[in-house]
Amino acid sequence: MDGNKWQGLLDQLSETTSGPFFFIKEGKTRVRLVPQKETSDHFFVETTRVFRGKTRSRYIILGVVAGVSTQELSDEWKTKVAPIVVPKTVVKSILQLLAEGYDLLGPEGNGITIIRDGKGIDTSYNVLPSPKPIPIPDGLTYPDSTLEELSQEFYQSSLERDQGRSGEESQEPKEEKQTEESSGEDW
Repeated sequence: MDGNKWQGLLDQLSETTSGPFFFIKEGKTRVRLVPQKETSDHFFVETTRVFRGKTRSRYIILGVVAGVSTQELSDEWKTKVAPIVVPKTVVKSILQLLAEGYDLLGPEGNGITIIRDGKGIDTSYNVLPSPKPIPIPDGLTYPDSTLEELSQEFYQSSLERDQGRSGEESQEPKEEKQTEESSGEDW
């Protein structure tokens, strides 16, 4: 195998779920949004991801991952409220659906399907509401941390992972200003 093929496999591993966080895969991912326990409408927070020394904004939304079209999903994701890492375009689409009157956060509200297509700077996302209400399942396990704590944990984890790749423990991340549409997904 040449170096490019190994890098491709490495990139695939980097795209998989990391710790308590779920990353949207290519294809369709069905999600039932769930608000944070203490409030009925707080379901996302902005966070920072470090990759190859550059920082980019991401968002963490809370939800139950009901299914992924491109792979078998572990039952663990179907029984817990997971912090799901998404780009700004997904959060904007969810807020637009809420503004249009879709009940995405109520106990008997609609689910969503997040469609991810492409890779790198050619990645696009589309968010569609479910045609029928999907009740929030009973007996879900919530994260022990608040959204703000999860955001900090995600940032620290991505910073440590990036420093491990570069081998330079003291490297400070560089700010990178890019529009969400042009930033794509690197992992």
